[in-house]
Amino acid sequence: MSTYREYIENLKNEWIGQAVIYESEKYNVIDVDYNGFLLIDKKAVFTNTTAVSILNVVRQ
Repeated sequence: MSTYREYIENLKNEWIGQAVIYESEKYNVIDVDYNGFLLIDKKAVFTNTTAVSILNVVRQ
């Protein structure tokens, strides 16, 4: 049985650096936050990244 921290680390190892399609545009995964959301390089109002669910992207 793994811990939640290990789960997030596994997500980071799997997703960081991957190209994904979100809202018909191509972005790169920069990080995974502590909630398990992907941080993509889509500029938001106050930040340079946008948090999106794994279910809302298509891996390239």
